[in-house]
Amino acid sequence: MPNLGQPSASRTPALILCTLVFVLPLAYWTEMRDYTLPPRLLLLQVALIALLLGWVATGIQTIRLSPLGLPALVYLLLSALSLLHALDSVAGLLELVKLLGGFTLFFLVINRLNSKHIPLVLCAWILAGLSIALLGISQHLGWQPFPIPSAGLPSATLGYRNIAAMYLIQSIPFGVVLAGIAPSRRWTTIASISTSLMLAFLFYTRTRGAWLGLVVAVLFTTLALVLNRAKNRFPDLRFKKIILGLALVTTVLLTLLPTGLAKFGPQSIDEKKEDAGTAVASIFRPGGDRGRLLLWRNTLDLVAHHPVLGVGLGNWSVHYPYYDHGDRIRFDTAPERPHNDLLGILSETGLPGFLAYLWLGVTAFSVGWTLLRSPSLETRCIAAACLAGLLAISVHSLFSFPRERMAPTVFFWLTLGLLGTLHPASNSRFARGVAAKTVGLFLLLLLLLQAGIGIRFAQFETRMHRATAAQRRGDLLNTVHETGTAIRAGRFHPEVLHLRGFALNQTGQFTSAFELYTQALQARPYDIQLLNGMAIACQNLEKTGAAIAAYTRALELVPNLPDVWYNLALLYMQTGQTESALQACLKAVDLSPNDAQFYVALGELYARSGRVPEALDAYRAFLRHWTGDPRHAETVRTRIANLSTRIAE
Repeated sequence: MPNLGQPSASRTPALILCTLVFVLPLAYWTEMRDYTLPPRLLLLQVALIALLLGWVATGIQTIRLSPLGLPALVYLLLSALSLLHALDSVAGLLELVKLLGGFTLFFLVINRLNSKHIPLVLCAWILAGLSIALLGISQHLGWQPFPIPSAGLPSATLGYRNIAAMYLIQSIPFGVVLAGIAPSRRWTTIASISTSLMLAFLFYTRTRGAWLGLVVAVLFTTLALVLNRAKNRFPDLRFKKIILGLALVTTVLLTLLPTGLAKFGPQSIDEKKEDAGTAVASIFRPGGDRGRLLLWRNTLDLVAHHPVLGVGLGNWSVHYPYYDHGDRIRFDTAPERPHNDLLGILSETGLPGFLAYLWLGVTAFSVGWTLLRSPSLETRCIAAACLAGLLAISVHSLFSFPRERMAPTVFFWLTLGLLGTLHPASNSRFARGVAAKTVGLFLLLLLLLQAGIGIRFAQFETRMHRATAAQRRGDLLNTVHETGTAIRAGRFHPEVLHLRGFALNQTGQFTSAFELYTQALQARPYDIQLLNGMAIACQNLEKTGAAIAAYTRALELVPNLPDVWYNLALLYMQTGQTESALQACLKAVDLSPNDAQFYVALGELYARSGRVPEALDAYRAFLRHWTGDPRHAETVRTRIANLSTRIAE
């Protein structure tokens, strides 16, 4: 790599960034419910504090701000201000911490990184990509030397194959560029191997949006380079052509290897795209959009009702159930994001935040286009990689959620920082002297506050891991304890409310459950699980009117919830409202005709109404569908016999 030719102190920021770039995508901690987000957030915060402390210690003389700085700052401020009118400000707080961390990384890269050190950072990036690719390929082939958790294989250490694909499409352009500009054959070879393996791993992820993003990015960047008539030749060009050609052949050969993929880890999902061929074919099959079109349509309805201010950062999932009408929401599941970052930003921060984000994107491409005309071959190549990475992740973000996860977020802002560092206008001074020192100290204070929130978030996820483990083994009293501790750390995810409320109801602590749901519904008034849990608590506290109101509210929001209709039927039955109970139970059966327990209640209601033939039909339907404890079936057979005797008499 290039001769740095700088004092050791000047290399320190680059070394910190190298450590962050290499370690962050590999880090996870299995003792947390979300085993990737909290540890990576803390790693980012530690690296940022180290970068800023070093700057403060050496004396902040001037602060630079690239052309990207103003739109980035405006977008950050508008996102923060949106929390002032958010229903659930805690949900948006974590999103703000991630956004502020990304912006701070961008700011410090521009002010602390020497452009001569960028290749050193790229080396760390490509070495990390090589490690990730080796792990992902081994998972695809069925070789799993380490029990790495995953919600969808192959994902290496990224937690889910889509997240791995996001990381790969941001990294591959830099691998190609490093292979081109590396002055040594050793680094050309390493970068070529890394790029080859990352391409193969990307193929294995079966992520259609990422494939599209990378293809669009390559075509655009190639066209941009042609239009700017780059003429400089790479050093040792013949060797580079041979190595890159061999790397391309290796990629093709790797894609032909059969999969040995198997599901393992704490989570498992139903994979509907078993290989690359079925992934491509699924685009043209019914349901190939995975429900995204319904999500987008309903999100546009949300935007139409909150066009200017939005619903607040991180609050899409709070408001979305009101607009879903049963399209995507089920009793125990609800989407957490719209699978389109542009729609997410528009719905949460309103038109001003959306326009600020577009301003940032347009400015980034303007800066990149300017750098493509640089007389320096290295500058042009790195700028091309930045443009390709940003465009690839931007296209993929139209179908997914990169800004939610730490790895794509960090590398998005790092790429913007690299562009800003290379741009000549970044050398202009934004602040100097006392003003610069004040900005630095203020930023340090913000980072310390962020780190405090990051630590509490890690504590929350650790307790949630213990709580879910206790719930799975049936230890609901311990579930109550762990969720209570998690909430004291911070209510960072609604699952803690769902799980704690369920455990409180199941252990008979209905007053505590009622208090929990009362407070939770103020922040999340359209949450179906919270409304159902509130109804159960009220029912057991003999607050019948409140229970009926909660069930009714849930069904107004999402009318096709058979479990809620069934719960409402039981409540009506308990209070002697037989006809209302019968209608609710019929609705439950109509929505879920294979659920055996519904037929027992239906048979009892028909029997109470004197409609014995219908009661017999309902009980027989139960026997056709029941696959559980045979004693329950025997009880129903006895009931059938008694009713048959009544008819005979």
